[in-house]
Amino acid sequence: MEFKKSYFDSGREYNRQKGLYSIRDNLPAQGLFSKKSKQHHNLLLLDKWKLLKGCKKVLDAGCGKGEFMELNPYKAEIYGIDINKETVIEAKEKGLNIQFADVNRKLPFTDSSFDGINCSHVLEHLEDATNAISEFKRILKDKGILVISVPNFSFKKFYADYTHKRPYPKEALFRILNDNGFREIKIINGVCLNQLVSAIFLLFPKIRFSAEKFFGIFCPWEIIAIARNKK
Repeated sequence: MEFKKSYFDSGREYNRQKGLYSIRDNLPAQGLFSKKSKQHHNLLLLDKWKLLKGCKKVLDAGCGKGEFMELNPYKAEIYGIDINKETVIEAKEKGLNIQFADVNRKLPFTDSSFDGINCSHVLEHLEDATNAISEFKRILKDKGILVISVPNFSFKKFYADYTHKRPYPKEALFRILNDNGFREIKIINGVCLNQLVSAIFLLFPKIRFSAEKFFGIFCPWEIIAIARNKK
């Protein structure tokens, strides 16, 4: 069956994005552009690592291919879990300490195992995040740090990802942490990822990141919660 373009309410937007990425991906010196994109991605991850500074044993919950784990600027004892078995196998081949686990179930760690937990863009994929938050509390030490990142629910493309089950506005994020025994909860704006900024500063990752941090004050792409466990 052939669909008319008018069936897609954001068809022009898709075409514009495709055009931008097509230009970028077909420019000469692709190796250089890939390198700069990787440097930018690392800056985003390092910014979250700063929130876990001082944690000697860290869990990356929903670790994907292990990019966050690979950086490890503070030389923490780092573990990872993910629900995607293929991703887990790929990450293990890189020598990372990753195992298959589902945050909807009991996690394969003893009580009070970790000083810090990073959980990036996982909660919005769950029907109910209560079990995940409860398990994070169980395996965190007293005063351990939990860092959770979720997409900004008002971001216009939130539901463009059909795997997103529900949004977490700031108040909901605060309440689910507070109700599960976390204290010293701080909710902050993350960066503002913008295609125009990306295109202009593609070869200057630090400037691009600084611009994204600044614009994130007004229109964040993600929301970040930092909280301490209270036994």
